[in-house]
Amino acid sequence: MDVSTIHPPTVYAGGAVIRNNAIPGLDSVKALSVCQPYASLLVAGLKTIETRTWSTQYRGKLLICASKKELGTIHDLRIDHRYRLAQDLWGRPCRTGDQLPVGVAVGVVEVVDCRRMTGDDWDAACCDPYPGAYGFVCENAYAIKPFAVRGKLMMWDQPILHRQLDRK
Repeated sequence: MDVSTIHPPTVYAGGAVIRNNAIPGLDSVKALSVCQPYASLLVAGLKTIETRTWSTQYRGKLLICASKKELGTIHDLRIDHRYRLAQDLWGRPCRTGDQLPVGVAVGVVEVVDCRRMTGDDWDAACCDPYPGAYGFVCENAYAIKPFAVRGKLMMWDQPILHRQLDRK
């Protein structure tokens, strides 16, 4: 079933997963596009803060989608050691962005906080400081079997089937 052609689900306030009662097994979950290798680091639990120039009030499950944009060779020493730990996630050594899954959902995290970034946060975010940054604090990360997703800017409601959020 191609869930991308199904009309939007009914939205219930306060829940991360939103039930669509018209189609059995279909839900919606908040999603966010993230460049590789950061998407893989997030779902491996090795990157625990995702940064953006905007904040969010959203708390709950967040589907991490690896954008088609690739960052290329891993050059930041702060993430290089974590990256070596995360390479088993996809069952093969990955040293460059083009060896990682892109254009697909790769896992789920739980957003537990959003705050202005401070000096102590940057290592957990695996990136260099930049002005006006907000950090989405993520916990309970896990990988899923990748499935194709068309990414968007900001957070969006992604239609999914229940089984698509099962742990890999």
